[in-house]
Amino acid sequence: MRVAVAPWKYACGFDGTAREVPDAYEVLDLREALERTYRTDAHLVSYVVRGRTHQPRINKAGLPYFDGIVETTTFLCDVDNPGHARWTDEAIAEACADYARLDILATCGAYHTAHGRRIVQPLAAPIPVAQVEPYLKRWLIALDGAGLRVDWACRDWTRHFRLPHVRRDDRAYRSPLVALDRMRPIALEPLPVIETAPSPGPRTPRPAPDAIAWSNDLPPQWSDCALGIAKAIRAHVTEGWHQMYLALGGALLARKCPPERVPAMVEWIALAAGSEKPASHRKSACDTARRYVAQQSTTGFRSLKDRWPAVATALEESTATRAEDRIRKQAKPTAPVMPLAEATAGLTRAIRDAPYGLTVISAECGLGKTNAAIAVAIERSAKKHVSPDATGARAPLGSKTAISVDKNKLAVQVADDLRARGTPVRRIFGPLSVLREDGTPECRFHEVARPLVAGGQPMQWELCQGRGLQKCEFYETCK
Repeated sequence: MRVAVAPWKYACGFDGTAREVPDAYEVLDLREALERTYRTDAHLVSYVVRGRTHQPRINKAGLPYFDGIVETTTFLCDVDNPGHARWTDEAIAEACADYARLDILATCGAYHTAHGRRIVQPLAAPIPVAQVEPYLKRWLIALDGAGLRVDWACRDWTRHFRLPHVRRDDRAYRSPLVALDRMRPIALEPLPVIETAPSPGPRTPRPAPDAIAWSNDLPPQWSDCALGIAKAIRAHVTEGWHQMYLALGGALLARKCPPERVPAMVEWIALAAGSEKPASHRKSACDTARRYVAQQSTTGFRSLKDRWPAVATALEESTATRAEDRIRKQAKPTAPVMPLAEATAGLTRAIRDAPYGLTVISAECGLGKTNAAIAVAIERSAKKHVSPDATGARAPLGSKTAISVDKNKLAVQVADDLRARGTPVRRIFGPLSVLREDGTPECRFHEVARPLVAGGQPMQWELCQGRGLQKCEFYETCK
């Protein structure tokens, strides 16, 4: 029995279009997946691709077009506590009594979540996911009949389930109870009639290759799309015309252009792009559409993107769904991108000219924030005493700079860089070494951390969060 595990549940899913999706899910043995401790908010899905060790997320709309056998060997169900309440000793005792009393749970595993429990039933034989939901619904009905408050959303075979031992809300979370000792696979009684849900999505069933009724007209949305693609072809394509139009036909099919309209679409694009052989490209598009309908391989969006990226981008933009268009607009910069040298110089000026008090500067990675701080510190260190009578017992006013970073290793690097440029560095210190005027530690966690540091234990947040410590690394800075 195997399940697919991802670091989180937000991976992009295969939906039958040309968009590329990552193999973000690792296929694991069911028991191994449930017993492992994860450093992320790991979730599982009960479907796996036969023969794969890693697989993508698969949406229902993409299942008819997925190249692989997708099946499940495990049923999972959420059972919420009354009122979605947290566990009490009384509620735990009642749940354990259910595990011992109810026959339907005799072969199940279970683990507790923050506000409920998850029932896990492995199957003796895999079921194709296109046929699994009637069986899953029958199992949920049996659980409900036994008095369990099932979550009926679990009848969806694509549903994600959080694993027992994960990192949740930026803290390590462990399930208070994981009971897998009685879990064993069961054979399912066949259903009298397996009702397979119709394929979702707007696509209509593919006609036979020889029965395609070619259409010569284009609806407005496709003619507008053709104009944008033609502009990209005129501006960016200088060779490989035949291969480009072949790939364009396959890409249009992947973007849900009906097969019967693809030849007219390609011909229209070729005419608008100034092609000398629009009829030839139409004929090639007919062959591509026939191969697509016959479920044979065709060149398509990937080839278009590799060799003619501007055309692929025009196709994506002109056929984007509302969600895709919204994401694309959000990803575009709202202002002109500033040259790196200019941005770094502006960052240095902002640090140098910061007024008295707190100034917050937000800057992305790679702009040279640390180097800018070092440059300003070097400038300040060169200041001289204003008064000619100064003895030098104290540093000149405005000549000292304190630079705080989040890691001791980076602090050492900054200090070494300053010394290499001829600037004196007083010392490197961490929060636990800061003392008040009376000699007592400034940090209120000083005494809590002392025995761990003395024993050579790095003060990582994961190890000390139970003591209320904040995110820190005190070992090197405090020893």
